[in-house]
Amino acid sequence: MADPSTPRPYGLQSAIALRELVVTPDANISSVATAPSVSVGSGAPTDTKPQGSIYLRSDGAADSIAYVNTNGATAWSPLTASSAGKIVHATIAVADASGGATDAALTVSLQQVDNSTDLAAARQVMIASGAAQYAPRQTLNGNVTFGTATTGSIIDSGNGWALVLTDASGDFACTATNASDEAVYFWCESAHKVSAHQAGCVVAASNSDLATWSA
Repeated sequence: MADPSTPRPYGLQSAIALRELVVTPDANISSVATAPSVSVGSGAPTDTKPQGSIYLRSDGAADSIAYVNTNGATAWSPLTASSAGKIVHATIAVADASGGATDAALTVSLQQVDNSTDLAAARQVMIASGAAQYAPRQTLNGNVTFGTATTGSIIDSGNGWALVLTDASGDFACTATNASDEAVYFWCESAHKVSAHQAGCVVAASNSDLATWSA
């Protein structure tokens, strides 16, 4: 028998195993049959449960770990499907152009907020260019244009900027063109205006990559 005088930490001293937890709005036992529940299992959920029930999947991927019942029957929607990839880290790389060349290869890679997991859906971000590496709200470079997307697509663009759509993995590639001999920084930022709301995202962080055009 444990010594009652021995100090114990706050919280449970052992785990409690439950197959399913029912959450009721009151203490009335009659509410149990219609109250949402929290359950655990492997594979996608198929059971009939009250609307609002939560299912935790032990073998799910990043975008299919938790589900919510949406109709009080067998319709379940992944909780993370709408949020995964909505906050991203961006890595942009632009090659140097020398010998009088005007075109430079540009690539963008978006990853989820952990900065290691690929996205599961295409996202729109803004690519911008300017003279300073980190200065905020700087004037965009008026000589740079964007074209020939080979991965993803360009939604719209102008001098010094482009609104782009990545592929489903978060990758984008195109050509950055500049007829002037100069050094230009490129970075990604959140697009406050998008062509499709479901493709919008927040760029939590982006590097600022320097590309040089020279004769």
